[in-house]
Amino acid sequence: MDLILLPFIGFLFASIRPSQNLEEGHLGKSATNNLKGISIIFIILHHINQELNGVSGTFFASRLTMAGRLGVAIFFFVSGYGIMRQYQIKGPSYLKNFLPHRLLPIILLYLLAMLLIFPIKHQLMGLTFSQAAISMTNGAPFVNDSWFVLAIIFFYFAFWLGMQISRGHSLPLFAILFLLTGLYTVYIWDKGMGEWLVNAAFVFPTGVLFAFYEDRFMPLIRRFYLPIMLGTLTAFALFFTLDEMHNQLRFRFFSEIFFALAVMMVSYRVEFSSKLFLISSAWSLNLYLYHPFIASWLHTIPAIGAHSVVYSIMVILLSYFVAGIIAYVQVTIKQLRSKRLASRSA
Repeated sequence: MDLILLPFIGFLFASIRPSQNLEEGHLGKSATNNLKGISIIFIILHHINQELNGVSGTFFASRLTMAGRLGVAIFFFVSGYGIMRQYQIKGPSYLKNFLPHRLLPIILLYLLAMLLIFPIKHQLMGLTFSQAAISMTNGAPFVNDSWFVLAIIFFYFAFWLGMQISRGHSLPLFAILFLLTGLYTVYIWDKGMGEWLVNAAFVFPTGVLFAFYEDRFMPLIRRFYLPIMLGTLTAFALFFTLDEMHNQLRFRFFSEIFFALAVMMVSYRVEFSSKLFLISSAWSLNLYLYHPFIASWLHTIPAIGAHSVVYSIMVILLSYFVAGIIAYVQVTIKQLRSKRLASRSA
């Protein structure tokens, strides 16, 4: 597994470029998309490592358990930050189109994944419709590891609801966001669904909060950039160490939040820029929906699953192939709709 991970880490560092984000006062769309792409790649590697059960003799790969949850933290933070930035740029019209243009496509892609994966699991594993339905409520959806997508749907809806009720005023908005996130966390924990569903839960509203107040923060960040960056990194290291020592969820909450903030601070000065990351970002939802199933299926094939490097490469290539096909179909459908609308207006 190290033969896959180490070249990627080298590629990651080679992709670093100086950034004007600090001078411009916010993270640009390219910076956030690259971060999303990086996070989804680490999540894929994390799930591959889970299937391999931590191959012996792979020092760096054994740390992918931690990298997976940190990748989720980046994705949640950037998602929350991004939708608030879009609202600031586009204004109230953004909210009017939020449900059909931002949330509905995610739901439709999720339904498509269900339609594709259910018959396969029904045929190969005997999965019944009732079992599939129950899985959608117990934290282990039959679309492997898709709790992440369900969480994104929940947080996006919570953002829309909070904005509708608060009319964009900060105090009621963040009261609603953090209250709903707290209820989500309590529900998941009370049902015993697994701590991985809530590790990074509060990172999403933190991303929204940061974007909301970024203009006010910026003069202070510019003036004291180095101590603030070092402070966030130190806070992350402290809570991460406490979590490793005591394995308590409260420490993990803070370690995830400060990790995302530390990445934010670093990204003001440097960006990770690569076409691979941008493609991964554009296909992120499809990659997430299908790669866990692909990883699980390929691991059952002895000729592939017995060789960790071959297995890892096959999972990555097939995941991108499937995600690319679905993305191509999405683009084709959009183009056909645009042509129909153009012909009608003509």
